[in-house]
Amino acid sequence: MNELALRYLYDLTAGRVWLEQLVTLAGVYLGWAIVVLVLIIYFYRARERLAAGPELIFAASTASAAWLIAHLIKWLWPSTRPLAALPDITPLFAPGGANAFPSGHAAFFFALALAVYLVDRKFGQWLIIGATIISLARVMAGVHWPLDVLGGLALAIFTTAAALFLTRLINPGFGHER
Repeated sequence: MNELALRYLYDLTAGRVWLEQLVTLAGVYLGWAIVVLVLIIYFYRARERLAAGPELIFAASTASAAWLIAHLIKWLWPSTRPLAALPDITPLFAPGGANAFPSGHAAFFFALALAVYLVDRKFGQWLIIGATIISLARVMAGVHWPLDVLGGLALAIFTTAAALFLTRLINPGFGHER
Protein backbone atom coordinates (compact mmCIF):
# COMPACT_ATOMS: atom_id res chain seq x y z
CA MET A 1 0.00 0.00 0.00
CA ASN A 2 2.89 2.36 0.82
CA GLU A 3 4.49 1.68 -2.56
CA LEU A 4 1.17 1.95 -4.38
CA ALA A 5 0.44 5.38 -2.88
CA LEU A 6 4.00 6.55 -3.64
CA ARG A 7 3.78 5.40 -7.26
CA TYR A 8 0.40 7.08 -7.74
CA LEU A 9 1.64 10.43 -6.41
CA TYR A 10 5.03 10.15 -8.14
CA ASP A 11 3.42 9.26 -11.47
CA LEU A 12 1.25 12.40 -11.34
CA THR A 13 4.39 14.44 -12.01
CA ALA A 14 5.86 12.18 -14.72
CA GLY A 15 6.36 14.13 -17.93
CA ARG A 16 4.71 17.26 -16.61
CA VAL A 17 7.56 19.76 -16.38
CA TRP A 18 5.38 22.49 -14.84
CA LEU A 19 4.23 20.11 -12.08
CA GLU A 20 7.77 18.87 -11.48
CA GLN A 21 8.86 22.48 -10.99
CA LEU A 22 5.92 23.18 -8.68
CA VAL A 23 6.66 20.04 -6.62
CA THR A 24 10.33 21.01 -6.38
CA LEU A 25 9.40 24.54 -5.36
CA ALA A 26 7.07 23.22 -2.64
CA GLY A 27 9.31 20.37 -1.48
CA VAL A 28 12.52 22.40 -1.25
CA TYR A 29 11.72 26.11 -0.91
CA LEU A 30 8.23 26.49 0.60
CA GLY A 31 9.58 25.54 4.01
CA TRP A 32 12.05 28.42 3.98
CA ALA A 33 9.23 30.80 3.01
CA ILE A 34 7.14 29.52 5.92
CA VAL A 35 9.97 30.02 8.42
CA VAL A 36 10.52 33.59 7.16
CA LEU A 37 6.77 34.28 7.29
CA VAL A 38 6.54 33.02 10.88
CA LEU A 39 9.45 35.22 11.92
CA ILE A 40 8.03 38.30 10.17
CA ILE A 41 4.59 37.86 11.72
CA TYR A 42 5.92 37.24 15.21
CA PHE A 43 8.34 40.16 15.06
CA TYR A 44 5.50 42.37 13.85
CA ARG A 45 3.34 41.14 16.72
CA ALA A 46 6.17 41.70 19.18
CA ARG A 47 5.94 45.40 18.39
CA GLU A 48 2.24 45.29 19.29
CA ARG A 49 2.60 43.30 22.49
CA LEU A 50 5.42 41.67 24.43
CA ALA A 51 3.71 38.25 24.59
CA ALA A 52 4.91 37.27 21.11
CA GLY A 53 8.38 36.33 22.42
CA PRO A 54 7.30 33.27 24.42
CA GLU A 55 5.05 32.16 21.55
CA LEU A 56 7.93 32.33 19.07
CA ILE A 57 10.24 30.47 21.45
CA PHE A 58 7.56 27.80 21.97
CA ALA A 59 7.02 27.35 18.22
CA ALA A 60 10.72 27.31 17.35
CA SER A 61 11.73 24.95 20.15
CA THR A 62 8.83 22.57 19.45
CA ALA A 63 9.67 22.38 15.74
CA SER A 64 13.39 21.98 16.47
CA ALA A 65 12.73 19.21 18.99
CA ALA A 66 10.57 17.34 16.45
CA TRP A 67 13.33 17.64 13.85
CA LEU A 68 15.99 16.41 16.29
CA ILE A 69 13.87 13.46 17.42
CA ALA A 70 13.15 12.55 13.78
CA HIS A 71 16.86 12.44 13.04
CA LEU A 72 17.53 10.42 16.18
CA ILE A 73 14.93 7.88 15.05
CA LYS A 74 16.51 7.79 11.57
CA TRP A 75 19.88 7.08 13.17
CA LEU A 76 18.52 4.36 15.48
CA TRP A 77 16.18 2.78 12.93
CA PRO A 78 17.57 3.15 9.39
CA SER A 79 15.05 2.90 6.55
CA THR A 80 15.59 3.16 2.82
CA ARG A 81 14.26 5.92 0.64
CA PRO A 82 12.14 5.11 -2.43
CA LEU A 83 15.05 5.80 -4.79
CA ALA A 84 17.10 3.07 -3.08
CA ALA A 85 14.28 0.52 -2.95
CA LEU A 86 12.75 1.18 -6.37
CA PRO A 87 15.25 1.51 -9.23
CA ASP A 88 12.70 3.17 -11.53
CA ILE A 89 12.19 6.12 -9.14
CA THR A 90 14.36 9.12 -9.92
CA PRO A 91 13.86 11.85 -7.32
CA LEU A 92 13.17 15.39 -8.53
CA PHE A 93 15.70 16.75 -6.03
CA ALA A 94 18.35 15.38 -3.70
CA PRO A 95 17.06 14.00 -0.38
CA GLY A 96 18.55 15.18 2.90
CA GLY A 97 20.19 11.85 3.74
CA ALA A 98 20.06 8.11 3.23
CA ASN A 99 17.36 7.29 5.80
CA ALA A 100 13.71 8.08 5.20
CA PHE A 101 11.60 7.37 8.28
CA PRO A 102 10.27 9.59 9.72
CA SER A 103 10.31 12.61 7.44
CA GLY A 104 12.27 15.35 9.18
CA HIS A 105 10.57 17.96 7.01
CA ALA A 106 7.10 16.68 7.93
CA ALA A 107 8.03 16.50 11.63
CA PHE A 108 9.50 20.03 11.67
CA PHE A 109 6.82 21.82 9.66
CA PHE A 110 3.84 20.05 11.20
CA ALA A 111 5.25 20.71 14.69
CA LEU A 112 5.79 24.36 13.80
CA ALA A 113 2.25 24.60 12.41
CA LEU A 114 0.67 22.88 15.40
CA ALA A 115 2.63 24.98 17.89
CA VAL A 116 1.53 28.16 16.12
CA TYR A 117 -2.04 26.82 15.91
CA LEU A 118 -2.14 26.57 19.70
CA VAL A 119 -1.60 30.32 20.04
CA ASP A 120 -3.11 31.60 16.77
CA ARG A 121 -5.77 29.39 15.18
CA LYS A 122 -6.11 31.26 11.87
CA PHE A 123 -2.39 31.53 11.13
CA GLY A 124 -1.84 27.96 12.38
CA GLN A 125 -4.43 26.63 9.92
CA TRP A 126 -2.51 28.18 7.04
CA LEU A 127 0.72 26.68 8.32
CA ILE A 128 -0.91 23.24 8.56
CA ILE A 129 -1.88 23.58 4.90
CA GLY A 130 1.71 24.60 4.09
CA ALA A 131 3.13 21.61 6.00
CA THR A 132 0.74 19.31 4.14
CA ILE A 133 1.84 20.74 0.77
CA ILE A 134 5.53 20.35 1.67
CA SER A 135 4.99 16.76 2.83
CA LEU A 136 2.93 15.77 -0.21
CA ALA A 137 5.52 17.36 -2.51
CA ARG A 138 8.29 15.30 -0.96
CA VAL A 139 6.35 12.10 -1.69
CA MET A 140 5.50 13.28 -5.21
CA ALA A 141 9.19 14.05 -5.75
CA GLY A 142 10.14 10.48 -4.85
CA VAL A 143 12.26 11.31 -1.79
CA HIS A 144 9.84 9.94 0.84
CA TRP A 145 7.35 7.15 1.27
CA PRO A 146 3.84 8.19 2.36
CA LEU A 147 4.41 6.43 5.71
CA ASP A 148 7.53 8.55 6.29
CA VAL A 149 5.35 11.64 6.13
CA LEU A 150 2.68 10.11 8.37
CA GLY A 151 5.44 9.17 10.84
CA GLY A 152 6.65 12.78 10.77
CA LEU A 153 3.10 14.00 11.40
CA ALA A 154 2.65 11.59 14.33
CA LEU A 155 5.98 12.70 15.77
CA ALA A 156 4.94 16.36 15.39
CA ILE A 157 1.67 15.74 17.23
CA PHE A 158 3.49 13.94 20.05
CA THR A 159 6.24 16.57 20.30
CA THR A 160 3.76 19.46 20.28
CA ALA A 161 1.61 17.83 22.97
CA ALA A 162 4.68 17.16 25.14
CA ALA A 163 5.98 20.71 24.63
CA LEU A 164 2.58 22.16 25.54
CA PHE A 165 2.40 20.00 28.66
CA LEU A 166 5.86 21.09 29.80
CA THR A 167 5.19 24.74 28.96
CA ARG A 168 1.93 24.71 30.91
CA LEU A 169 3.76 23.38 33.97
CA ILE A 170 5.67 26.67 33.97
CA ASN A 171 2.91 28.91 32.58
CA PRO A 172 -0.56 27.38 33.15
CA GLY A 173 -2.38 29.84 30.87
CA PHE A 174 -0.12 29.34 27.86
CA GLY A 175 -1.72 28.31 24.61
CA HIS A 176 -5.22 29.53 25.28
CA GLU A 177 -6.44 31.58 22.33
CA ARG A 178 -6.66 35.25 23.03
